[in-house]
Amino acid sequence: MAFWNREFLPTSSSSRWAERAFAPLAEMEEMFDRFRRELYSPDLMRGVEGFSPRVEIRETDKNILVSAEIAGMNEKDISVTLKEKNLVIEGEKTSERKKEDTGYYRSEFSYGCFYRSIPLHAEVDEDKVSATYKNGVLEVTLNKLPETKQTAKKIEIKH
Repeated sequence: MAFWNREFLPTSSSSRWAERAFAPLAEMEEMFDRFRRELYSPDLMRGVEGFSPRVEIRETDKNILVSAEIAGMNEKDISVTLKEKNLVIEGEKTSERKKEDTGYYRSEFSYGCFYRSIPLHAEVDEDKVSATYKNGVLEVTLNKLPETKQTAKKIEIKH
């Protein structure tokens, strides 16, 4: 994605001035491209403690259903809260690593803290939220409040 295009610069003797004037834009474009490449790099999160559980969100006429993959944890290590029209799922997955003097082992399990904030696009009944955790999957059911019908009223403009 380019912020500017050299083809649109003037072709007269002032083109050298224009090229110098727009050089910071070219540098900024390169900086954004480099940032974008690094942001989506698979190496970016290597060595960082923590993980982000995958979620699935379904909506029906009456409910919002959120499922999160959080295998290897106890329900006491998971917190589910409603905060400012967001469903917040957070916790910590701890490990009990053993130091083995003989033999080599490899661990690809994820450990550490996680935090997911899921925006809710409907009003929910805070008193009728339920959560279950079974087989490594957290399921949260949020009952939606009935939509309030908005009425329109024409406002007269006076002189």
